[in-house]
Amino acid sequence: MAKIIFVSGPCGCGKSTFADAYAKHLVERNNKPVYVIHGDDFHRGFVEGAASCSVPWEEVLRFNWDCIIATAERALRQNLDVVIDYVIEDELPRVRALA
Repeated sequence: MAKIIFVSGPCGCGKSTFADAYAKHLVERNNKPVYVIHGDDFHRGFVEGAASCSVPWEEVLRFNWDCIIATAERALRQNLDVVIDYVIEDELPRVRALA
């Protein structure tokens, strides 16, 4: 059965570094591919300009989590273990439902 591992913490604390290292550990231990999702990759997808061309933070966060969850669900359906690296705050109920 595929597993999902969440790595959450404050910005700049080493979540991405840990997620990558832990994914490599899982691959070596289980001899099975692991799919790593870095939430910041989705966040960088937004290209904004002046204030009139910006997206409210709440909408950015909701969009990012929609993408993260959809991607994780797809990987889990393909029996891949998943490591998600992103700050989890108000999204905890959504994260629990995914887990």
